Formats: sequence, structure tokens, C-alpha cells
Amino acid sequence: MTSKTIAFIGVGVMGGAMASHLAKAGYSLRLFNRTKEKVNQWLKLNPGYVATSISEACDGADYVITCVNTVAEVREVILGDSGALASMPTGSMIIDHSTTAPSLSRAIYDQAQSKNIYAFDAPVSGGAEGARLGTLVCMVGGDAGKFDDLKKVSSSYCKLIKLMGGAGIGNQTKLVNQLCIAGVLAGISEGLSYGKSAEVDLSLALPLLIQGAAGSWQMQHRGETILENKFNHGFSIKNMVKDLELFLDACGDTKSNYPNALEVLRRYKQLCELGNSELDTSSLILSYNNNPQSN
Repeated sequence: MTSKTIAFIGVGVMGGAMASHLAKAGYSLRLFNRTKEKVNQWLKLNPGYVATSISEACDGADYVITCVNTVAEVREVILGDSGALASMPTGSMIIDHSTTAPSLSRAIYDQAQSKNIYAFDAPVSGGAEGARLGTLVCMVGGDAGKFDDLKKVSSSYCKLIKLMGGAGIGNQTKLVNQLCIAGVLAGISEGLSYGKSAEVDLSLALPLLIQGAAGSWQMQHRGETILENKFNHGFSIKNMVKDLELFLDACGDTKSNYPNALEVLRRYKQLCELGNSELDTSSLILSYNNNPQSN
């Protein structure tokens, strides 16, 4: 049992799984989640203390870990009047695993530094399955001098953790990751849609595609479920819409240089308008059908 105390804010699908790994590693956990039902479900399987507020969770904590969905939520739970930085002690560390705007990550770093608190933007990739298995990869922005401390904690649920540079670079790297995923899924969607129209037996073709030069993580893990029309694998369309919009905001006036991102975003928004926002990102293929069906 370690003597270190961690405040964990955001015990959803991803955060809850990460917090479970920390509990198994022996950390003393204080949890805060806006939806009480989720944290109560977590407590049925794991030890921990449920705080009544962010302030209570963070007061005296050695580490604060946040994993929330939107830019507004990140700003509120970290920089708000009752947010984490208002209660964290000098010398403590905040690790934000949310995918958010790089500019916000830099603002968090600056405010934390003024309070002698160490701040890292540390978004993760690997989805709900990676969080559950403890095989996430983590892209980190912040100071090299305290990176080993972050790595010691985050290795409870990450198989690979890299310091990419200063504040905000972790989230810049995550946006690169998301853009690459969007491009791969667009290629898979077009290819499989064409194969279906050309009467190719895709169930026979899929092992060839996975083992050949067209192979990818997405093809290996989502190819079969795409063919089965199953789109319940965690990372949702609405979250990818958020991330692609963050990417386009970050690249500003150069967004026209990224037509693939613009087109994939357009298709995901179309699917959201049809009621499919909770489907996972591999459901992009539905937008290549002549009549994408509402969920």
C-alpha cells in the first residue's frame, strides 16, 4: 500500500477503469463524479472515498487526475473557482487525461506554475478496452523534471508513456492521433463500401486485408464488427466530432489544408443529426450508404 493520495475526477467509462487500476496498485483514492450513480457502481468493486466536492477531493492530495469529456468541463473542474487548482497543496501534481484544446492545457500549466503545482496534459489513446486492460498509450506535455513521477502513477493503466514536450504538446499529439484515426476509418469505409457494391465476399477478404498492406489496428479490431453492423465499442461519434473540431480550431486559417478532416467531420455530423451520436467511430461506414439509417 502506497502512502500517496490521489484525487480522481471523472469516473466514467475511461476514468473509472483507470481509477480501478490505481486502487489495485494500492493508492488511496478520493473520487468525485457529477453523476453519483457511476461512482457508486465503481465503489461496489473497488475501495475508495467519495468526496462531496472537487475541493474535498483535492485538499491535501499528492496527485489529482482528471478525465472528463468537454473543454468546458476541463476548464470548470481545474480552473473554476471551486476547481482543483483552488484546493491543491503546493508541490502536488495534476495530470489531465482529457482530450482538450492545447491552449487550455497551456493556461492550466501557467496557473498551476504560479501556485507551485506541477501540471501535465496527458491525453490517452486505446479506448475503453485499453483502459480496462491497462494498455493505454499516453502523450504527455509538461516539465521533464517531474515526468518520472507522472510515469510511476500512470503506468498503472498505460503500457506506453512518452513526454512529447512542453505544456500543450500532449494534446497536440492527441489531435494528430485523432486525425490519423479519422483518415484510416475513411479509407476502410470507402474500401468496404466499394467491396460490397462490387459483390466481393468481404468475410473472405477481411483476413487478407488485415494481413496485407491495408492492415491497421482499426481493420483488425473493427473490420469484422463493421461487417456485422455492430457499433457499440465505446469511443463515440460525438466525442470524435469534438476532437476534430478541436483540431480544426488549433490549425486555424490553415484548415483548408486538411480536406480529409473536414469531410470526415461533415459525415460524422450527418450521422449525429440522424440520431447516431452514441455509436462508435467505426460507424462512419454508414455515411457511405445511400440511405444511412437513424439509430
